[in-house]
Amino acid sequence: MLQPLLIFLVCLFIFPHGLLCQTATDQKLEDAVASLRKVSREGLSEEQKEARAKQIGDSWKYLISSGTKGASRLKQEIEKVNASNERDDFFKLSATVVLWNIGKANEADYVASVWSSTPVSAQYTYVFLTAFEAAQTQDPRVLPLLRATLKDDKGSMYVGLHAMNIAWPLSHEFIWGAYGPKGLPVLSEILEKSSDVVEIRSAIVLLTRAQYLPALPRIRQLASSENEHVRRQAIQSLGIFGHPADYDRLITGLNSNDTKELFSYAFALYEFDDERAVRHLIPLLEKNDDELRVEVSLALLRLLTPESLAAVKGFVSKTTNAEMKNSLSRRITFQEDKLQGFRSKAKGRTSRGSFKGKKCRSNVCSER
Repeated sequence: MLQPLLIFLVCLFIFPHGLLCQTATDQKLEDAVASLRKVSREGLSEEQKEARAKQIGDSWKYLISSGTKGASRLKQEIEKVNASNERDDFFKLSATVVLWNIGKANEADYVASVWSSTPVSAQYTYVFLTAFEAAQTQDPRVLPLLRATLKDDKGSMYVGLHAMNIAWPLSHEFIWGAYGPKGLPVLSEILEKSSDVVEIRSAIVLLTRAQYLPALPRIRQLASSENEHVRRQAIQSLGIFGHPADYDRLITGLNSNDTKELFSYAFALYEFDDERAVRHLIPLLEKNDDELRVEVSLALLRLLTPESLAAVKGFVSKTTNAEMKNSLSRRITFQEDKLQGFRSKAKGRTSRGSFKGKKCRSNVCSER
């Protein structure tokens, strides 16, 4: 009974600064941090992977239970990695999960700083789940953290339960959708001020999905951007917005000699959904680019007219690309069946509507 007390008194009076009295708890903290460093799954069996995952999970739990002490130790280790120019992306991203769970929105700025200096695709599952949870708080303090995700278009996360891979831009739609409409002005400001190509493209997609009209003038400007990736994203977005003022611009764009640019204009006109575009799209079926011709064919089948259907059927009959022929043939059959259904309904309406001078609607007839 006296031994623990004796040790305590020795530490307290002989070594008041605790330099030689590191407790078991301190060592456990060090072990927890160490277990997150230099993690590699290569060459491990499934059993070893499961054991490693359990070890990481146990370390997370201990660090989280350590509170601010655990957070300080993790930050110290992150700074050590940065100072030595060491590459340990897994550790840094893993540490941000723990930091978020310890401090929530109070740690958002620090987590954002780590994500901004680390390729988040290195362990995107950690980033996505943390960002999604942060977004659900709808706390303005988490916005720096959410913004840090916009600069990535490489990360993805597989959801086995739904057999679905969540990747760009769907990942951003989940995250910013959880934050809600209060994030739209923030995204619009990013669109105005950012110089990061991926961040701009991400903001364009999110603002377009939300049909946020205040962003449309800026997107129109970006449709003439010198950066081809930004430009094409903006062109496609003009089609999704579908503003009447942009129709002529999209048609004029079909004069481009750049097949990738033409693809974006065909995509936009598919989304714009205006049958006037049919006669402008048909000539593009002669271009020597299969990806473009497929997109044009899909647009023509969407803007369904006798001319567009005949043009696609003619193209399919001549192509030697078997995969393209089969895919588009199925689309054609689907559209023809749909047309047949429309004709049957129209014929039925006509027969019911001409009965001895009576006008019929919804099976209720009245004298003319």
